[in-house]
Amino acid sequence: KALAASIGIGVAKHLLIKPLLPESLDLNLPGCWILKPRNGVMSEHVTFIDSKDGWRSALNAATHPRHDGREFMAEEFVPGLNLTVPVIEGFPPQSFDVFVERGESSHNILTEAGKEGHSVDYASEPYYGPGASEASAAAAQMAAAISPFDYARFDFRFDPERKRLVFLEINMNCAMGPGAVVTRSAALREIDHESLVGHVFTHSLRRQMMTP
Repeated sequence: KALAASIGIGVAKHLLIKPLLPESLDLNLPGCWILKPRNGVMSEHVTFIDSKDGWRSALNAATHPRHDGREFMAEEFVPGLNLTVPVIEGFPPQSFDVFVERGESSHNILTEAGKEGHSVDYASEPYYGPGASEASAAAAQMAAAISPFDYARFDFRFDPERKRLVFLEINMNCAMGPGAVVTRSAALREIDHESLVGHVFTHSLRRQMMTP
């Protein structure tokens, strides 16, 4: 997020929290927030908070031993759309289409249960509406700043009413199975799954000056 802000890409207000510290349990920020593990996967343990009781419940849950004392991030909730942009090095910038991801019905938040298919709270499709071009341009700018990385998904939230795009995160270990957003976006450019995976491997090996 610091990098995104440094190159002029919008980020939401945020702070890191260590739930095991006693002072963290008294946190109570005004407005609406999202609490999530700093290094989570598959949108695990993502919680919407809009009250003092909500803060107390979420922070208590974050102290559970399963989290092994890891840090959490509190991030200002931005209403609107979840936009994700696949970027695969070796292809020109903005080669792949933006996708919109649908989350749970209350706040359109992506959930672990939805992504794993345990609920109906997830769907994704190509997106060409408001915010798509801004997200694509921001992803290209971010990709140039962090290269090399081989492949990644750049995730954003877009508020259509305020025309506000904020950067959420980069997923450098995103799924590349046949149904994944990266694979489906490549298929729209007539790049099949086998060719896509082969490109990522060979491009990375050549970049690292190794022989495939």
